[in-house]
Amino acid sequence: MHLMLKEEKLLDHLQYLKQYYFLEKGEFYQIFIEESRNFMKLPPNANTEYDINGIACQNVSELSQD
Repeated sequence: MHLMLKEEKLLDHLQYLKQYYFLEKGEFYQIFIEESRNFMKLPPNANTEYDINGIACQNVSELSQD
């Protein structure tokens, strides 16, 4: 239990999840939709999931710096 709570900072990770998925940082969804709009218009291909995940990771990284 100590490993999860203290060393791996479980509570911090849960707080980040709460902020992004329960819209405390709702701009994540707005930015994601705007950035991925062009990808969403195209038919999926082998790289689509990678490209969309890249956009999401970039947004999380940028918003975490705020």
